[in-house]
Amino acid sequence: MPEYAVLPPPLLTVARLVDPPVSDGMPLHTATWPMGWVFREQSFDSVTRVRRGLLYEPFPGGQPRACLTRGHPSQTLYNPRQGESLTKTLFWFWPCQSLLRQPRGGEGLTLALGKDESRSSWRIVQVERVVGDDVLVTLKVLSAFGVLPDLKIGAVPAEHLESVRRALDRVLDSAFREGPTSVVDQCRNAAVVLLGRWMAATGNDAKLMELDLGALVRKIREVPFGLAAVAGVAEMINRLHPRGKANEQESKGWRLAQEEDGEAAVHAIGFILREIGWAM
Repeated sequence: MPEYAVLPPPLLTVARLVDPPVSDGMPLHTATWPMGWVFREQSFDSVTRVRRGLLYEPFPGGQPRACLTRGHPSQTLYNPRQGESLTKTLFWFWPCQSLLRQPRGGEGLTLALGKDESRSSWRIVQVERVVGDDVLVTLKVLSAFGVLPDLKIGAVPAEHLESVRRALDRVLDSAFREGPTSVVDQCRNAAVVLLGRWMAATGNDAKLMELDLGALVRKIREVPFGLAAVAGVAEMINRLHPRGKANEQESKGWRLAQEEDGEAAVHAIGFILREIGWAM
């Protein structure tokens, strides 16, 4: 029970479980403080875009309610003496039991954090029950943080969704933490996945998914696709790819890939997503 105040105060965010998990549409109303879930952040890694913290829900019964506390440590003049208590009316929370009752303990579901006017969506990748009975959750952001447009889930054929997500996740991971050569490599792989899956779904030819990027570039220029601009940016990625190989640099006198080349490749993936209609 809330006997002692926490100083400094922790970072608290209103939370709501989104079911079914989606990233292209959040509920109109998140849970309203103070009767909803609360996420207490403990760490955030801006490189991996992973957030960890404790998840709480309202304690059963009427809210708010009176409880005995020791007062706030910053208000020394008003603190009761040792052994005495101060009655305050507070909202009570306890570890989020409701999440643990979800299938797989909530892993794989989407958690909305924030209020209606400013919220974000996070996938629950791990749920742990720690020694003190707290519910520790590990969250992975669903937003691309402006690096790439958000994926329009409903536009991607269901059988290709997981491979597309993995390819885009690798692009984002490399964009935040790796050098330009690795970024271009991941963008080339993503371009193959995006174009191959989209062309296969559009042209009803699964063999298109077996082609490399050069062949896909030639195909997408032709009827029935005719996407010359997409072919152009995909060809740029394909031409940047060998610049990370030492033998190619020596034999052809190419310069080494630079940060701007990696940025251009990432923006090219965003352009492809928008052109094929898979971007929000």
